[in-house]
Amino acid sequence: MREVLEQARDRGEIRAEADLESSVSALLGPFYADYMAGHGGRTGWAETAADLVLTGLRPASS
Repeated sequence: MREVLEQARDRGEIRAEADLESSVSALLGPFYADYMAGHGGRTGWAETAADLVLTGLRPASS
């Protein structure tokens, strides 16, 4: 997951100073909690979680 974020950073899709370790944790922590609560595998969960994290990582628009 970090590698994918690094590639996105290299393409300018996310901020150069983005904290990628925290971003990975921000995606994995809720996934694990959802799974442990018996809600894992819901349709669209991964896309929604990724959109939330990527919103915070994208460069500010000019």
